[in-house]
Amino acid sequence: MGLFVLIPPQVYFEAVTNGGYTGTFWEFLPLYYSRIPAALVDIFPYVLNDPARLVPYGFPGHLWFLQYLFLISLVTLPLLIYLKSEGGQRWIERLAGWIDRRGGIFLIVIPLALILICFRSLFSGGRTWADLLWYATFFVFGYIMVADKRFTESIKRSGWVGLTLWLVGFFGVLSIIVLVLDYDPMPGNEPFSLIFVFYQIAYSIASWSAVVFILSLGAKYLNFNNKVLAYANEAVLPFYLLHQTVILCVGWFVIPLEMGILPKYLIIVVVSFALIMGIYELFIRRFNIVRFFFGMRPKKKPSPTPAPRPEGTAA
Repeated sequence: MGLFVLIPPQVYFEAVTNGGYTGTFWEFLPLYYSRIPAALVDIFPYVLNDPARLVPYGFPGHLWFLQYLFLISLVTLPLLIYLKSEGGQRWIERLAGWIDRRGGIFLIVIPLALILICFRSLFSGGRTWADLLWYATFFVFGYIMVADKRFTESIKRSGWVGLTLWLVGFFGVLSIIVLVLDYDPMPGNEPFSLIFVFYQIAYSIASWSAVVFILSLGAKYLNFNNKVLAYANEAVLPFYLLHQTVILCVGWFVIPLEMGILPKYLIIVVVSFALIMGIYELFIRRFNIVRFFFGMRPKKKPSPTPAPRPEGTAA
């Protein structure tokens, strides 16, 4: 779905805006499809730096994150299976005991920071093996969190601390390092140094603190279910798949208009959201074959209501 339907408009906009292409979108499509085989073969020299290239794909657009999730799911599967065993449950209970202490939820910053310190300077670019390992750590801890209520209670207690560390970290410490000290945070652009180590620690603290704060809000105020949440939960993946392509398509026509930045922004937001939800509701949600291509489970047919038995008959 991404390779053949959702990504071509993004590549076309890039070709016209930055590549000097002057043809129409329909003239561009055959050119795009003709380059796919070469793009799939050409990915392997780049695997040493970018693990997403292990999933044969040309330009991934915003779908690179799904490539990462797929690889992380495969790599961590043996660990996740172990964590369901008796030995794994004992390990989770021990970790929950540490996390249950005051401020214990922030101990997870330690492995996050160590991963960045040890591996990020070895690669260049924004999506590397170091980032895959970093995201995988979030993934595994997310899997563990639901196994013991002490994790959730610690998160709920630490929400406002998380918000403070998040804001101070991103808008204070990291901003000073980048804007005042002229540090380039892009992996591979700065040598391993004391300021490199300090930046990775501050980045890990701010990132995990943001997660703690957001999860605390969910644990406190969204710990229930209703039709709206159930509908939104099912729509998450199709919404993600559609959002960037739809936003770019709307922006392609809105940006050249003679009006201010704020009106353009509002038009793009409102129209894009309406289009995404309309496409989902009318063309994706209702049809099992389309649901399959957007990663959704088949829509179950409602069970027929049994006919009422005539009075006086045996059950």
